[in-house]
Amino acid sequence: MEEKILRRLVHRPRRLVVRGGVLEVPAGEWTGLEGGRCGPPPAGPVSFTRSSGLPPEGFRIAVGAGGISIEAGGDPGAFRAVQTLRLLADREEGGTVRVPFVELEDWPDLPRRGLMIDVSRDKVPRLSTLFWIVDVCALLGLNELQLYTEHTFAYRGHERVWKDAGAYTPEDVSRIVSYAAERGITVIPNQNSLGHMERWFAHPEYRILAEKPEGFMDPWGVWRGIPTTLCPVDERVFPFLEDLFSQLFPLFPAGLCNVGGDEPFEFGVGRSAEEVKRKGAARVYLSYMLRLKGIVERFGKRMQMWGDFVLSHPEILGELPRDVEVADWGYEADYPFERNAVLLAEAGIPFSTCVGTSCWLSLGGRWPNARENMRRGIRAAAAHGGKGALLTEWGDQGHFQQWVTMLLPLVAYALASWHTSVLDDVEEWEDETTRVLSSHVYGDPSGALAEAHLLLSSLPTIEKAHFHNSSPFAVLLIDHVYPYYRKEYPRLASMSFDEDREQIERASSLIAGVEGGGILGDELDFTARMLGFAVEFARHFLATPDFSVVEIPREVRRSLAEHLDALLFEYEVRWKLRNREGGFEDSVGRLRALRSVLMH
Repeated sequence: MEEKILRRLVHRPRRLVVRGGVLEVPAGEWTGLEGGRCGPPPAGPVSFTRSSGLPPEGFRIAVGAGGISIEAGGDPGAFRAVQTLRLLADREEGGTVRVPFVELEDWPDLPRRGLMIDVSRDKVPRLSTLFWIVDVCALLGLNELQLYTEHTFAYRGHERVWKDAGAYTPEDVSRIVSYAAERGITVIPNQNSLGHMERWFAHPEYRILAEKPEGFMDPWGVWRGIPTTLCPVDERVFPFLEDLFSQLFPLFPAGLCNVGGDEPFEFGVGRSAEEVKRKGAARVYLSYMLRLKGIVERFGKRMQMWGDFVLSHPEILGELPRDVEVADWGYEADYPFERNAVLLAEAGIPFSTCVGTSCWLSLGGRWPNARENMRRGIRAAAAHGGKGALLTEWGDQGHFQQWVTMLLPLVAYALASWHTSVLDDVEEWEDETTRVLSSHVYGDPSGALAEAHLLLSSLPTIEKAHFHNSSPFAVLLIDHVYPYYRKEYPRLASMSFDEDREQIERASSLIAGVEGGGILGDELDFTARMLGFAVEFARHFLATPDFSVVEIPREVRRSLAEHLDALLFEYEVRWKLRNREGGFEDSVGRLRALRSVLMH
């Protein structure tokens, strides 16, 4: 009986006592619990008390012959309790709701457990899609959402930058914030404010604010004609950013805001070079971020910033104000979260760890990498007093992955950030992840969709080849616009990809056997077919002497182009079903360029 009850729940509670018996609740009395919002449960079948002995999200449930009682440390705990109660209940055909006699107690290990979605490159989800994501996050017990923004907020006076990007309006943001708050989730504004500004600098009137207006050679030796980084010593930058912040931040009740600051590729090699030579890059960067902090505080916010620059210059950690939170991000399996957490904790700096879904630039995900990356990041946050952990879902180079792809790492992350003890046994953690994914997210009691998802996210060549932050199958599709991995191609050329093809076929067969898989099943099926095409293309491309599309035999190229045509038609349909149209042309343009080369 206890195991049956546990399988109904998302998280295995800290304490569960199952007693013989069932409480029957008339449907009319139960109705108020069905649409539960964050806060105390409505009057009816539940008696509610607050308990100072529980953390804010902690709760106790007791169900017996006398009714249902809930104790909670705060409104979030009451909301989690009602969610759990609904999972325990059976609804009879006549309308009566039956709840087993239990005593249950639970609370999360990490104070903040969030998801960050890239809504700038290039995919801007429809509000209905975002609400679905919020619902999944609430079901899984997350309490934070960040929407990573470069240019996709409708800033007044900057219409040229965002007009064709599907930007969120202030009204959109208010709806998102309100919807999430009702489900116990705080939305935190996230606007990059140093690097990753190329969408702005694509317009000449903004390029005067760039560190290298003429363009630059990036760290990988590729020339970029459009700059990416604001000049940290140009006084015109600060009123520009204050204008953006003044429009965005007041829409969010949250006290925290993320101003970015990561990967300023041109920093110190352009217009700030003289100042950097005189003071050092670390001091110029610190001065810039402190200026941003002053602006942020004028809007009653506390600043969160990405940690890559300051962690590479640890000499300035001691000068960071203790009310600035450092978000330490790293997305590979071997990222040194433990080392950095010790460094930040010893310096007395508030920090969170930022792990990744490993879905971007992969088509189907990189589950083994994501699993180890999350394990290290969550453990480091828990062990060293981190404020929380943030799971990031990026959209690099076209955001090709379907929304379904992130669900496997999202469920795994949610389980581990709620109870870090699940990380003690990786196999059990994976089993629990597929259980919750099947029953609570896919709604597929057979488990076939979750098994297929696992297969598509664990293709053997992805692990053998190990491309940094990407999959070789996704990278090869955009080699013509993203030539960053060409030196790795020779070691791929000897691979047959037979195991990958077999695994994709097994996944496709599992998906086909599920009736009523809905939009998630359809997206998973499309992912399998995209991966199938990518593997076939890779086989032919890597067989050419100079790794060139035009060296593929003409008849094979035509066949590949026809295959890609069919996929691109469906790619557009699926994009517009779940996302705004802005950004679509930028995304699909990379794949259309491949089609053009194939037809050459």
